[in-house]
Amino acid sequence: MLLTVFFRRLSFLFDSVFLSFLSHTQVPHEKQTHWKQTALYLAEPVMLEEGDSISGKVHCNRRKENARHLDILLEYAHTKKGSNVTGEIKFQNYALY
Repeated sequence: MLLTVFFRRLSFLFDSVFLSFLSHTQVPHEKQTHWKQTALYLAEPVMLEEGDSISGKVHCNRRKENARHLDILLEYAHTKKGSNVTGEIKFQNYALY
């Protein structure tokens, strides 16, 4: 039986290290900080079957008016299992404040 799931979002977890002794982590099993995890929801979910893949890039830029705000461009494609042809490349923009 093939497993089928809907791919709806990308979650971003990260660690930040300042100097060599101060760090912050956003992973769920560590103590919460003022920095947050981020999830980018897709406009349209992608139906994935076992063996399919998602590939892409995340472009991130600071906003000129406030360096703590980000403009993010998600570029992704869905490739079916066994196919040597990448699916249509899709783009989605996000603004994080």
